[in-house]
Amino acid sequence: GLEGIELAYEQHLRGASRVLQVLEGADGRTYDVRVVDPGRRGQDLILTVDARIQFICEEEIRTGVRDHRALAGMIVLVDPRTGELLAMAQDKGYDLNAFSLSTADQRKNWPVSHLFEPGSVFKVITGLAALESGAVSPTDVFDGDTGISVTGHVMHNAGYISYGPSDVREIIAQSINTGMIRIAQLLGAERFHEFLVSLGIGRRTELGLPGEEAGILRSPSAVSYT
Repeated sequence: GLEGIELAYEQHLRGASRVLQVLEGADGRTYDVRVVDPGRRGQDLILTVDARIQFICEEEIRTGVRDHRALAGMIVLVDPRTGELLAMAQDKGYDLNAFSLSTADQRKNWPVSHLFEPGSVFKVITGLAALESGAVSPTDVFDGDTGISVTGHVMHNAGYISYGPSDVREIIAQSINTGMIRIAQLLGAERFHEFLVSLGIGRRTELGLPGEEAGILRSPSAVSYT
């Protein structure tokens, strides 16, 4: 195993070689074979990755990066009911049949070794934290129009769209910036931080793949909500 899952589980997969003592004559014929060490076959490793879904993700991420002229792209698909990893794809790669010609950057597994800001997808986490803590209920209504000032910067909705009064469900579904900021302010930094820690944000997942980075989770004192 040189990279990835094969490297991570090398000790389990490689087994041990069988050692034979062979007696051959000058004529090249084999006269006796004795087993010195029977060896041991490697263990099986069964992944949760679905080959069909993996193929689709690899095709789609390459298409998406090309069409949008992105620097890079990656897809991680997880079964929300079990946490099983169904696919992990990225546009960058190398010829698996020419491993020796690849570079370390080409072999990098971006989904586990690259830190990035999650962006609007984190609104779901923020909304869940507020609901779990009791800071809001699904039917609570917030202003989804007016820009809101945070640390001296006025934050607006994407495209300056006005949504009007919106409840928590609509704010999450429509990814309304102004509404979610107001929810986060009501939740507060301390409770939000506690919830993120309970989810494992800022820690390695211990997925088993080499090169995994831990996320960055700042302390409540380092975050301003106003």
